[in-house]
Amino acid sequence: MAANVNPVDIKPDLKKAVNGFGSFKVALATVLTVKIVLDLATFFEYPPVVIEELSNAAASSGLLMIRYMEERGQIEPTSIMTLLCALKKMCLSGIEMRVRKLYEEHTGKLCSSDDHSKAQLEGCVVKKEKNDLIKYAKTAYRKHYETAKPFPSMKTCKVNSIFVQGGIYCSAQEGDFMQKPDVLESLDSYNDILSSPKTKSNRKIIEADPGFGKSTLASQIVYDWCTKNPESPLKEVEILIFLQLRQLTGVKSIYTAIRHSIVPEDEDMDDSCIKEILKVYKKSVVMLFDSYDEYPDKNTKTHISSIIEMKMFLDILVIILTRTLNLPPNLHPETKRIRLTGFGVAERRNYVLKAVADDVQLADRIEEQLQHSNKICHFSDRMRS
Repeated sequence: MAANVNPVDIKPDLKKAVNGFGSFKVALATVLTVKIVLDLATFFEYPPVVIEELSNAAASSGLLMIRYMEERGQIEPTSIMTLLCALKKMCLSGIEMRVRKLYEEHTGKLCSSDDHSKAQLEGCVVKKEKNDLIKYAKTAYRKHYETAKPFPSMKTCKVNSIFVQGGIYCSAQEGDFMQKPDVLESLDSYNDILSSPKTKSNRKIIEADPGFGKSTLASQIVYDWCTKNPESPLKEVEILIFLQLRQLTGVKSIYTAIRHSIVPEDEDMDDSCIKEILKVYKKSVVMLFDSYDEYPDKNTKTHISSIIEMKMFLDILVIILTRTLNLPPNLHPETKRIRLTGFGVAERRNYVLKAVADDVQLADRIEEQLQHSNKICHFSDRMRS
């Protein structure tokens, strides 16, 4: 979408001929090489069929690109800020300055250089970087939800193919909930953790004994976000930050943690960029911290501890998963506690049948080995990636 910027009237001493927006487009086509055209089309996330058409257009690719940009509002007679933003983000400052000059010469208008215009330009850049971060996150998260292992001897599979919901309860948290037993209220679905009025808070702790499915639940939540599950409360959330805290030894900055966990090593997205993205889009961010009980720096002051204690990112929903009785210290009074209580006979049978693709005889043999335990070796809390 084009930036809503109004150029100011050109200065009276401008000596160049003024021929209008049409002549500017003709001049612009001579600047846009095939490579720049294809890079712009990729930046603007054009459909593959359009990119292929531009690639095949060869010498006329510049004019064709201009047509597509005009149709999408990326260049207009009153504003070319979206195009200038893209060129700047692509590190084509020389081309950006040349295009800016052509626009001024042919239209008789100066592109505004006031604070509003700069803010629009920066906003365009942040939006592109946000989209990049989402793309990196979805790629990184696949290894978590596609490597579920229902039993040690079985092959890996997607978590949604074996996910079974056990008992889920939330605590009333009246009085000093760190000292007194809580009154437990049942939740109908794991989605209620995110959406139920009973659990309304921007800080939520999910606790359970080992093997009761904490990390499996985390992977299912990640899967729902990545696949835009229409039944998930996360379907409208733009950014999900999923961190396995056990892997963050010596990492004090949340921005560094995100970069190390999500951003490919060959990309140039730095900590300051991630910080700006979270600042701008904080209303559409959810953070999911797995394995707090194994967090190596739990006794050190880090951004993670500040976030959990609600000293950072007050407007962002943060969910922390940990073992029972391994709660973080200094929890904010608004923190909601959710407890996973394990699996009954029916849930265990359903899980085993899913794991063995409804092979009843094999399921019977496996259940014989599980009959003395209320734990299912879900996608194990001990899994290392």
